Amino acid sequence: MRHMLPIIVCVAAAIAAPTIASAQTDVLAQRYDVFIQHDKLNVFQKTVKELNTSEGRAVLGAAATYLGLDPNSTNAAVAGGAHMVVPSGPQDFRGIIKSPEGYTICLAKPANPNMGAGEQGIETHGDTTFNTTLIRVIPGKNQDDGLAWYIVVPFKAGTDTRVAGSFDVVWVKASPGWQQRWPGCRPSGEHPWLARNNHTQLNVKCSVPQYCE
Repeated sequence: MRHMLPIIVCVAAAIAAPTIASAQTDVLAQRYDVFIQHDKLNVFQKTVKELNTSEGRAVLGAAATYLGLDPNSTNAAVAGGAHMVVPSGPQDFRGIIKSPEGYTICLAKPANPNMGAGEQGIETHGDTTFNTTLIRVIPGKNQDDGLAWYIVVPFKAGTDTRVAGSFDVVWVKASPGWQQRWPGCRPSGEHPWLARNNHTQLNVKCSVPQYCE
């Protein structure tokens, strides 16, 4: 029986003293670094600790830029409780990075389009897949809110089969009229990226009816 090395997932998340957004925080953001590889063992690690670090300021500055705002006047915080959990073992798996309570998903996008060998900053080597979907509560259709993801990394010995990437997720306070207040937010059901075999498409129109607005 082939020995299967563990999946390694490094997720940028608030640590030590997790950031708890105050009731007045309008925007939450988090950066995730993900590396998954079968049959080999490598480590790719980057951690966003909190707002008052250079990494934390970079994440919130990026979030403000995505929304077309002045980073110095944006009331934002690092989303310490938003985690990505990937089980080890299977070659295909899926999950949801759930929106913090009181917030709704606004957008997600690759943090560094020029990182690594993957197109748009998302590496999908060796017939691998990494897809994402923005999902919001739609009565009668969907009850979840957050970033849904789907990853396939086949077990292929002797090949460079891996998924790697750095991406940002932004949430906004789900108060009445949030759509008008944050026009830069993307529509429910849109795929921030669809990546396969190192080809990545960004902001692809919704293809899953239960998530489409």
